[in-house]
Amino acid sequence: MMIRGPGEWICAEANGETVMMSVETGAYVGLNAMGVRIWDLLAKPHELETLCAILVRDFEVTPEICRAETQAFLDTLIRQGAVLHT
Repeated sequence: MMIRGPGEWICAEANGETVMMSVETGAYVGLNAMGVRIWDLLAKPHELETLCAILVRDFEVTPEICRAETQAFLDTLIRQGAVLHT
């Protein structure tokens, strides 16, 4: 399954927090550092395994925790319409 950002969402930092917002619906999602990294990576389509390999390298997280948390975050983004999976 490939995951990518569709481009209708904007991302901005305000008061030390990063927030993504749908220009179309007004829905928003707050991001931590790993969420920001995932969003940046999704500028190009990636497999979940590729995302996790990069995140494990960039953050202090085990592969198992990374996969579970990344999948949960992506599920949220998919429900919100922020990313697409094919």
